[in-house]
Formats: sequence, C-alpha cells, structure tokens
Amino acid sequence: MKRLPFLAMLVVVCFVSFVCAQQATEPAKPAAPSAPAAPKPAAPAVKKVSPKVIGEVVSIDTATITVKDKSGKSETLDVSAKAKIKKAGKAISLGDISTGDKVTIYYHTVKGKKTATGIYVSGK
Repeated sequence: MKRLPFLAMLVVVCFVSFVCAQQATEPAKPAAPSAPAAPKPAAPAVKKVSPKVIGEVVSIDTATITVKDKSGKSETLDVSAKAKIKKAGKAISLGDISTGDKVTIYYHTVKGKKTATGIYVSGK
C-alpha cells in the first residue's frame, strides 16, 4: 500500500508538468505573408490590322463599290453607313468618289460578306 500514494503522486506530478509545458510553449505563428508579387508587365498592345484592298474604282453606287487591284482581280464590297471616307485628309461622301479613282479600302468580313469600314482616295 505504500506504493499507491507514491504512484498517485507521480501521476499528478507528470500531469501537472505536462499541462505547464503546454502552456509555456507558444503556438506556432502563421508564416508572414510574403511581399505581393510584382505585377506582370502588360503584353505590348498588338494593333489589329484590318484587311484591305488597294486598286482602282471600277463601279460605285449608293451602297457598294467595286475595285480592281493590280493583278486585275475585281472585288465588290458593301459600304457601311459608318465608313470613314477621306480624300487628301478631308472627309468626303461616297458620291464624291468616281470611277478611275485610286483607293485603299479597309474592310471586315461577316458571314462571307466584305463591308468597307474605311475608304481612302488617293487620286486618279
């Protein structure tokens, strides 16, 4: 029986030591947030180039223009109501263009149909 109080006392001492040891140690702190990553440099802006036709006006009406290029190939394009039409840097109307004028026409294609978005007249 002498051993029982000794064993009980040993268990109590071990328990108290364990509890004190747990309180004495600080819990692990979360890692400090790293410096924010430097923003990636923006990719250089790529200028979207519209396709174009360069040639001589063969025919023109209120909604379309037909141009023949150097190779002799003719292309007919619809003319958008919002198309920019210029000659010598000044805005003109579609009616100011005549057959034989040299033009550069920028266009976009939707469902296989070419629509002029910019017509630049360089003379005859």
